[in-house]
Amino acid sequence: MYRLQKFFLNQPVWAILVLIFIIALGSYSIFYLTIDAVPDITGIQVMVQTKTGSMDPEQAEYLVTYPIEIELSGIQKVTEIRSITKFGLSLITVVFEDDMDLYLARQLVSERLQSVQKELPDGIVPQLGPISTGLSEVYMYVLDSKKEFKSEKEKLLDLKTIHDWVIRPQLKTIAGVADVDSNGGYSKGIYI
Repeated sequence: MYRLQKFFLNQPVWAILVLIFIIALGSYSIFYLTIDAVPDITGIQVMVQTKTGSMDPEQAEYLVTYPIEIELSGIQKVTEIRSITKFGLSLITVVFEDDMDLYLARQLVSERLQSVQKELPDGIVPQLGPISTGLSEVYMYVLDSKKEFKSEKEKLLDLKTIHDWVIRPQLKTIAGVADVDSNGGYSKGIYI
């Protein structure tokens, strides 16, 4: 280290050239650096979605979610299995170790789903969810308005109302959309 410092002190032209090279390399690299505003720090996971029709959550948990969870529990490199059962929908998330290949994980889960199919009630077919992040968000969007408002609060109230009563119900009718979540804004309330 001492010899390198002595060399650059005795040869200032080389020191300036090395400095220019480092700055140029850094400037070039910054344009190809992948930066995510919300980095995904979750592991490899596969979602299993099952429409349970008119079953109530308790019935769906017993007849659909539980048998699928038991079947999926023996897959290699599984670290966690989480589930949620709502009215008409069973969602199971299988989390794998970080070194697991996503497509291999999906294949293993798919094979297990075929073998558990005979244990499920008629008409109930579990399906793999889309390849998405651990946040389970496939698509994010922002609403904005060109309309003039008296205040920012009034604008956020109006946009939230449009989202909840117009946009959200229409998006939920699209095949493959499990749910549409909203973030921000103010909900309208009626006080009596």
